[in-house]
Amino acid sequence: MKKFIMLALLLTVHSAFPCTCIRLTAKDNTVVTARTLEFGANLIQTSIIIVPRNTAYIGTTKNNKPGLAWQSKYAFLGVNSFNYPHIMDGINEKGLYVGLFYFPGYAEYEQSDDSQSSMAPWELGTWILSNFSSLDHLQEQLATIHVVSVANPELGIVPPLHYIVTDRTGKSLVIEYVKGICIIHKNEIGVFTNSPTFDWHMTNLKNYINLSPINVAPLDLAGTVLTGFGQGTGFLGLPGDFTSPSRFIRATAFLKSAIHPSTAQEAIKDAFHILNSFDIPKGAVREIQKGGHHIYEQTQFTSAADLKNSIFYFHTYDNRQIRMVKINSIDPSGKEILKISMDQPEEILDITTHSKKFKK
Repeated sequence: MKKFIMLALLLTVHSAFPCTCIRLTAKDNTVVTARTLEFGANLIQTSIIIVPRNTAYIGTTKNNKPGLAWQSKYAFLGVNSFNYPHIMDGINEKGLYVGLFYFPGYAEYEQSDDSQSSMAPWELGTWILSNFSSLDHLQEQLATIHVVSVANPELGIVPPLHYIVTDRTGKSLVIEYVKGICIIHKNEIGVFTNSPTFDWHMTNLKNYINLSPINVAPLDLAGTVLTGFGQGTGFLGLPGDFTSPSRFIRATAFLKSAIHPSTAQEAIKDAFHILNSFDIPKGAVREIQKGGHHIYEQTQFTSAADLKNSIFYFHTYDNRQIRMVKINSIDPSGKEILKISMDQPEEILDITTHSKKFKK
């Protein structure tokens, strides 16, 4: 009961799940998609799950009738929550990536009485990874299913979500349910955050076309030469707060100014470095509830997916060591879902004994 009350409090906060996503493409054509996931406390119980082919699923509906039934055509892995067999961030064996992002104030799902083609919002990502190897047929198949308003038993609310899907070629789609209609946007810029809608964020970018990684040249005012206070004058005015619109602008600026990585490993490292700028330390973002109770947002994990080689990387708030899981190292036709804890403790390496005599 205590956990449920805490979750209910967290989900009343407009800043809940302030996630940020970026996409990089290396010179060797490796596409890397990376994101952060934030929450007010580690109450969503995340783990890595590995789901084999032919795993049976039945969608959840609000009328308690069986929803859409399907079997996974492709093996996939990613981060789940509440011990569910569904992912909120992950990839499949064909290099397709799906991320679920919080979309408060805008998500409004379909109205449908056809239970046999319906599912809950948190199940859509699993359905996509189960059934598709690329974006080629996804859009037309989305028209055959219904994502409906179903309260999540653990959260006690209908989770407001929107989705980003990226395939191995770098093509990317944003899926948003607004006013009961499924709206699909092409995401060519490679950035994704939370509310408002994706097209609003794209329009808002026009307010920041002056930003540049190149320092501003000195300005001569009638013989008085003004210079900037050191490095970074090209990005003066870049928003630094943690709101979704500001993170969208900052992610675009950092992504588009990044040096083009040559290899998959370089792209993975660059992705984690860029997303370090969006890491929320506990205490930096907080909401004060009735009675003076503070709720603190913090980055639960940061992940990066190599879509060419089907490798999933991550680190957590309590362990900054980057870990990875390879789909190609598991049996895609296994008989059961596997689970890997994300809670390995961080080891701090003592290198005192590595010291050598200093030579001038």
